[in-house]
Amino acid sequence: MTTLTDTDDLILEALLSMVIADDDIDPEELSTLTRVYAELTGRTLSTAHLEAHARARLADPAVGYPVAIGEGLTDADKRRVLEAAFAIAAADGFVVEEEEQQLARMAQMLGLSPEASRKAVAGLLSGRPG
Repeated sequence: MTTLTDTDDLILEALLSMVIADDDIDPEELSTLTRVYAELTGRTLSTAHLEAHARARLADPAVGYPVAIGEGLTDADKRRVLEAAFAIAAADGFVVEEEEQQLARMAQMLGLSPEASRKAVAGLLSGRPG
């Protein structure tokens, strides 16, 4: 498995984008972010730190927004990041339209082709809660 260390910060910013996609900071989504980020990177960040960072991103959404995060990641790692983003979106029990759109942007940021992006997001959404 590829070590994600070189892209940890980009992954964090991308996953934070999922938390704030619906202009709300849900505690369940933050908790899921803490867990999946640690699983992806081996780094543990406090929920308080992540909440402060998410609030800063809500105040200025352009700050820290990654354009591309897939460079250097294997296809398996790209899938894991996309699955982590979906887990965050679904943490509160539902995935709203803004989160679906952010998942599609995330797939593109990971370097998936438009067709592969659509398939990956559709596959995740087909099993979504509620």
